[in-house]
Amino acid sequence: MSYLVWMWHDTYYLIDDNQLLYKSALLRGSIDISSIVEIEKNKKIYAGVKPSLSNKGVVIKYNKWDDIFMSPIDIDHFISALKDVNPGIRTIE
Repeated sequence: MSYLVWMWHDTYYLIDDNQLLYKSALLRGSIDISSIVEIEKNKKIYAGVKPSLSNKGVVIKYNKWDDIFMSPIDIDHFISALKDVNPGIRTIE
């Protein structure tokens, strides 16, 4: 039970300059926003890295083969903020 509470209070995404920082309990890392090539919106099932509290969110594809699932509260605002840094990001509905 305490792990779930820790995850609930310690999951966030932050844009800092050209970096997308993420943390969810033990999962943490950063992604160079200029390496993001595509974002798939409203994904529900995902089997990869998932620093998320929800089963509905976005899959961010970056570098050549990397992807990650995130579930920001406001998906459209999140994507817009990423596109402010990297306007070349494709969005798939």
